[in-house]
Amino acid sequence: MTFVSFGPPPKNRPGFAVVAGRHNGLRDLMVIVARLLPGDVGPLHVHDGDEVLRVVKGEVQVRVGEETRRLEKDDVAVVGPGVPHGFRVVEESVVETVTAYGIGHYYRVDGELVEVFRRDMPWGHPPPEGTDWTSDQQLQEIVERMRRPL
Repeated sequence: MTFVSFGPPPKNRPGFAVVAGRHNGLRDLMVIVARLLPGDVGPLHVHDGDEVLRVVKGEVQVRVGEETRRLEKDDVAVVGPGVPHGFRVVEESVVETVTAYGIGHYYRVDGELVEVFRRDMPWGHPPPEGTDWTSDQQLQEIVERMRRPL
C-alpha cells in the first residue's frame, strides 16, 4: 500500500499532475489533479476508456455527450468510453480525474477522429513506431480545424 499527498500544481503553475499512478505501484489507474485558470478550455474529445472528473474547488462548465452542466465543489462527471466531453473553466479550479493509462486522446476533425500523442497527456497512447509526439503547433492546428465551419 502507498499513501500520497493530494494536491494540485502550485498556485503560480496551472496544469496537470499525476499524483498516483505507476510510480506508486498502480498498473492500470491513475489519479490526476489539475489547477485550471478562468477561460481555460478542454476542447471536445473522446477516449477509449472510462474517466471520472471531480471538481475539488472552483467552477467548471463540463459537457458530456449532449449535456452541459456547471460543476462546483464535489460535483462529479462520469464519462464512458467514446463519449465526447470537454470543459471551460468559469473560475480558478482544482479538478481531480481518475482514469486509466492508455485510453488514447482523440479529436473529431472534419468528421474523422484524429488521435494526438502527447507526453503531457499520460492517459494517451505513445506514438506509433516511426512517428513522433504531437507538437504544440500540430495540436493547435488540430484544435483550429475543429473550430472551422464545415
